[in-house]
Amino acid sequence: MSGLRHVTTRPSLGSAWVLLAFAFQLSCNGCPSNSSTVARSTPSHDAGVSSTDDDFITEDDYEILPIGHRSRPSDGVTDHANQYSFAVMVHAILEARGRSSCSGALLGPSLVLTAAHCVCETQEAPSPDSGAQFIINGARCATSVTAETLTYTGRVVESQVIWNTRRQESSGKVRPHPGLEILLDKRGLPISIKADLAVVELDEPIQGTSPEVLLPASEVRPDEIFTIVGHGHDGNNDLIIGGRRVGRKKVAGPPPSGGDGVMFVQLGAPFTSGSGDACLRQDKATTELIGITSLPLEDGFAFTSLYPYRDWLRAELHRAASRARSHTKPLEPAP
Repeated sequence: MSGLRHVTTRPSLGSAWVLLAFAFQLSCNGCPSNSSTVARSTPSHDAGVSSTDDDFITEDDYEILPIGHRSRPSDGVTDHANQYSFAVMVHAILEARGRSSCSGALLGPSLVLTAAHCVCETQEAPSPDSGAQFIINGARCATSVTAETLTYTGRVVESQVIWNTRRQESSGKVRPHPGLEILLDKRGLPISIKADLAVVELDEPIQGTSPEVLLPASEVRPDEIFTIVGHGHDGNNDLIIGGRRVGRKKVAGPPPSGGDGVMFVQLGAPFTSGSGDACLRQDKATTELIGITSLPLEDGFAFTSLYPYRDWLRAELHRAASRARSHTKPLEPAP
């Protein structure tokens, strides 16, 4: 796979678009992926390694327990145990930035939640006098977005584990939150962020992921420690091309009114964040999705708290479930 792609710029905006594109590259990966309108499974094999003389490690070899009973993951590691396969890559084609690749979370087999700035266009702000040079809202978003999840399998070759991936992907339509509004300065840095959330309703479901995530039962707490999962950067700011990584973070302070822009800091080994990463609150019985990472703020990384948006998310889940039922063919009576 290749790394970041070159972005498409508008001549009318000059070098400002280059700066803006660079800012988004820091939060959205540019790894290529094959698109599909149906969910499909694609194995990936290591070149030059025979499958006849080594032992395979599959999902069945891992201990299947409720997430709270498993050992806590080390910070900033690849999710080879497939504990968080609900975390997907989200690929979109945008006019201003070209290919945009971020993370997202499966709320159900046919519904993905991601950061809206990953799938909606950046436009010139209508009133530059306010200090905002650019704006992202729901007026123009990608016509189709592809979600892709990975399942890791390993095989032992000469006492070393070689990891392969099986991919499932499906495309669908974007629906941003109606309150989406992100104002950016001339450097492409956020001035204000509101409702940086969008769902993608998939044409075909992606099945067999884990764990089942719930909407948050309460608002984010000051100093709360949470798990983060996504396809962002590692501690050296190197792109993780197609890899799903897990780490732990700590809320840096109380969330502001409205729930947007909750700041967080690192715990343990460095594992920085990309856009659309899933922020999880976990106990022995449940896994709650408390946030989706947004654009970095001036003071550091931030995520959008989902607690204020529960009604909208419930409505989107209901809509996706209703559509899935309407597309289910009734059983034909036996002859």
